Amino acid sequence: MLAAAAVVGASTGAAQRPRIACADEWELGRATYMSRCAHCHGEDGSDTSYPEIRPLEGIGQRLNREEIRARLHSKAVGPKLVLIRGETFTAAEVEALISYVAEL
Repeated sequence: MLAAAAVVGASTGAAQRPRIACADEWELGRATYMSRCAHCHGEDGSDTSYPEIRPLEGIGQRLNREEIRARLHSKAVGPKLVLIRGETFTAAEVEALISYVAEL
């Protein structure tokens, strides 16, 4: 597995944590985003043509992981399942999605 060099919070002074722990997490985040988010947010996160959609482009520079998580308006529906905007995600998909979106 390849470790990423980027660190969350480097510019905000927040606790440092690898943004993307490994290539597998990045791939899961990308696949999840492309299959379940890109149709509204666009492949690069810049699409705002749907009502109430805000750009995700550069979100990792504006918000930390917890702030991104809060914007998802997620709700736990089981020990390893999370509901986001009416769709069910695994906890691993949510973590990977946050890591991927933070890089847009």
